[in-house]
Amino acid sequence: MRAVIYSADPETRAALRRLVTAWMRLACAELDIAVWDRLPEAPADRRGGIFFVDAGALPPAALEPLLPARKTDCALFLCARDPRAAIDCYALHPTGLLAAPPKADDVWQAMDRCVELWWGTLRRLELMSDRVKVQIPLYDLVWAESVPKGCLLHRTHSQMLVRLPLSALEELLPPGIFVRCQRSFLVNLCHAAQAAGGELILSDGTRLPLGRKVRERVIEAYEAVRSARAGSGARSKGAYENDFCCDL
Repeated sequence: MRAVIYSADPETRAALRRLVTAWMRLACAELDIAVWDRLPEAPADRRGGIFFVDAGALPPAALEPLLPARKTDCALFLCARDPRAAIDCYALHPTGLLAAPPKADDVWQAMDRCVELWWGTLRRLELMSDRVKVQIPLYDLVWAESVPKGCLLHRTHSQMLVRLPLSALEELLPPGIFVRCQRSFLVNLCHAAQAAGGELILSDGTRLPLGRKVRERVIEAYEAVRSARAGSGARSKGAYENDFCCDL
């Protein structure tokens, strides 16, 4: 699967590339990124992909030959400073609209709207559960807790028990994204919505306590993930962004 970025504006191109790359690293996904400053000749295969297109840079008829014949093979997000430019492109049936300049939350919400296109590109963790091998996308693992018979994995829509100590699970996961916030809890910081009052509040409302000895380190890692999500080049004093081992 590929992500295609097209804009005649260098600032918009750079921002989209930075934000899509940040999403890939934190979601542990593998996409090919193609950046266009001009439209190429229509490829014969009209491959699918996730398209981020500057709506004000071209007439709709110029883009249509580059999109796949089957609309289910692509998602089209229009990026525009002027909403009227996006309206002119609605004949292409876009998946969504992003304001320019694009923001991190806009790109993450856009990717959430085309999950079926990139789900197969996610890095996976293979574990045994009830004597069956199960592959879990890293991004799907929200948090894990230690239990007497191993650890309980909390995924976005389900739970799963694996006979593996939490410390062993931690060694299989990318540091910087997954951290021990307390002796019994391991959390995916991509799903952390807030760090406040000595606890992490996750996107599903779960509240996990921060251990006193690791509190400063966890908050530092949380801030680094927030910075990376925004595509920022800012460095925390612990430089946790260098630990994101899902780099492509």
